[in-house]
Amino acid sequence: MSQHQQDHYKAILGDEKARVSVGRDLSEKDYGNGGGVMVNVTLTCGQSQPEISQAIALAHDLANGAARHYHNQLRQQLVSQGVIK
Repeated sequence: MSQHQQDHYKAILGDEKARVSVGRDLSEKDYGNGGGVMVNVTLTCGQSQPEISQAIALAHDLANGAARHYHNQLRQQLVSQGVIK
């Protein structure tokens, strides 16, 4: 998590009585052969609507970033093994 994301998260902690979860799924398949990456991010935040909305946006950014990172690694491995082109 970048310093900017950490600072943003500290600002939305609030009373820490709410939780938000976001998931991201990316697949790399060629005619059914391949693999996929599933990332789930859960954050604790304050109960106000702005804090929850900001926590959802941050969780979304974190999940997308991690999914893209691991999807790229998966893709390289699948290509090197000849599973996909």
